[in-house]
Amino acid sequence: SSFTGVTHFPKDCTGIAFNSGDTHGFILPHYSANYKKAYIGAGNADKLNWVEEIGWKQSELMGIYSGTTTITSTAHVKLALTESVKSGEDLSINDGGIRIGAGVTKVEVSANVYFSTGIQSGDSIRCFIYKNDTSIAHNFNRCGGTYEDRNISSFMVNVTEGDILYLYGGNATNGRGVITDGSYLKVRVIK
Repeated sequence: SSFTGVTHFPKDCTGIAFNSGDTHGFILPHYSANYKKAYIGAGNADKLNWVEEIGWKQSELMGIYSGTTTITSTAHVKLALTESVKSGEDLSINDGGIRIGAGVTKVEVSANVYFSTGIQSGDSIRCFIYKNDTSIAHNFNRCGGTYEDRNISSFMVNVTEGDILYLYGGNATNGRGVITDGSYLKVRVIK
């Protein structure tokens, strides 16, 4: 086939081609998880007329808490996150939270806070997600033992560039307990 007039042609791809008479087209997804993109193209008369790269915002970042925080008051505390699992470039760790990059307007968020010891049956342990300085989700409930976790199921959040999502935890009943690894905040770009 002729590629006259086509400015780029995909490499490192495999795909599906279609034709009907002298009209043809193709879809070629890239093989690597590092390049979440595909190419589509079409032509006629044994000539490829155009190729277009398409991509998806598939960025995802799980920030984990790898420290140890002993709860000493009934106030909830910010848990400084470090990068754990990351794909894409639209999210980053900043100021102990997950920072939203350029062009991102909606994310899916979930979280977990793990109390490894020091709580007692009946304590009201809590998990919070903040966007900048505002609480946007929380889960709290009375616990039944000496170790337990609280999680926040996935939900959607509208965001703008520069917003930072934070993870907080605490014990509102008696200001006791120890939060350790097993706590995380997960963010996935939707658009």
